[in-house]
Amino acid sequence: MGRHLILQWIAVSIAVLWSGVVQAQCQKVDAFWTEQPLRVAVKFSPPFVFEANVATQNNGGWDGLAVELWQSIAACLKADSIFIEYTNDSNLLRDVQNGAVDLAIGPFVPSSDAEVIVDFSHSFFQGHLGVMVANQSGLSSIGRLFAEFPLTETLSVLGMLLLLMLLTALLYWRAEYSKANPLFTKGPLRGFYNAMIWATLLVFSGQGNPFEIKHRGGQVLVILLMFFGVSIVSIVTALLTSALTLQGLGSQITSVDELAAKKVAYMESIHSETTGPHVDHWLRENGVNHPIRVLSWPQAVSALQDNRLEALVHSREVMQYLVKADYIRGTSVLPLSLSQTDYAFILPEGSPLTENINRQLLSQVKTELWQQRQEVYLKE
Repeated sequence: MGRHLILQWIAVSIAVLWSGVVQAQCQKVDAFWTEQPLRVAVKFSPPFVFEANVATQNNGGWDGLAVELWQSIAACLKADSIFIEYTNDSNLLRDVQNGAVDLAIGPFVPSSDAEVIVDFSHSFFQGHLGVMVANQSGLSSIGRLFAEFPLTETLSVLGMLLLLMLLTALLYWRAEYSKANPLFTKGPLRGFYNAMIWATLLVFSGQGNPFEIKHRGGQVLVILLMFFGVSIVSIVTALLTSALTLQGLGSQITSVDELAAKKVAYMESIHSETTGPHVDHWLRENGVNHPIRVLSWPQAVSALQDNRLEALVHSREVMQYLVKADYIRGTSVLPLSLSQTDYAFILPEGSPLTENINRQLLSQVKTELWQQRQEVYLKE
């Protein structure tokens, strides 16, 4: 019995402390009608909004970064809420406009067109467009490496090194032959052969003994090549390695400019009035003249893996979460952010909730709890 009372006291104490923390983060709330639970529109957009685990269903069956943020705000407003799921952006926007729901939470991007009929809250997160590509198997990577091997560049570099070696050998042979250096005077062919070996070791590995050379200028050149020879070869090796690595990566995109030469798609769900500027318009502005529209994740992943697509441009945060949570397999999100935009909630025009929510948002996003939540959901 005593143990039960202790546990109950601990639970009550934690609840009181947590209530105090929440209240400390809350700002002034203007009076508004809250007799009925607030109707909150949600749309599947992980990691911001997604269905909660069946075993631990919280928040009315929904979870995610935006859902947890809203629950903190609702606690400050002392308001209950019920979640209404939408699968269509147009229907969601229409119901917010006509007051069928009190607000919509998720990664919505304010736009001038939507602002005419609804209001947006202050920004709660800065999102980015990112790029997803298919993972390459070992055999396909090797095949692409051979198919796209930079043969011309490699032969050019090797040709310059061989030319340098030949010129060095000829120079030493002529200079030392006149000085009667026995290493280079055992017949023209034998002497030039020795000079070639000498120059190869000197140019490619920096090995040479200046005291074996009788010509003063030749001794100085030996010292210079000993000093710079290894550096030259190291630089050349690094350049070739970089070229081979980039070729081996194949579809790995390192800049926005490279998208123009790829088969690029965008997700229809982000191409709407509730999620901001059209991605296809952004792609066209950045040189992708014929972006491909896909309607679902299975369609996008299948096209990437079958090489019908080379890249998918979508919300980077959403794609990272889907890959990390194993919702999507066989793909990777590149460490590349294409464009930055703000995410906000949507409310009916002139809603009395807008100012209250904005006030709480500005406070909540500055807390350590908000930073911790972002690390949980967005850590790569």
